[in-house]
Amino acid sequence: MTAPNILVIEDDALLNKFLVQNLQKMGYEAQGATLLATSRDYLKSNEPSLILLDGHLPDGNGMDLLLETNLPPVVFLTAYGSVREAVQAIKAGAAEYLVK
Repeated sequence: MTAPNILVIEDDALLNKFLVQNLQKMGYEAQGATLLATSRDYLKSNEPSLILLDGHLPDGNGMDLLLETNLPPVVFLTAYGSVREAVQAIKAGAAEYLVK
């Protein structure tokens, strides 16, 4: 049986690496991306089981990715949490909304 594949979309390179490495240590297949463009390219040929999605990225807003595609479960992560954004993320299909 193949381990679940998790895509970590986080612009903070250190946090991205930390999350990917720890998920791999826990037995998951994990890939990291720091840009929406890289994430979109990855999603064209891969179907992750879960996405950890940062809300604010250098080349756009994570909400844009959430709204434009049919994604697997998404945990929306943000350092700038607000009730309005949380409601928007959940309505757009996020499984969970977490403030870092």
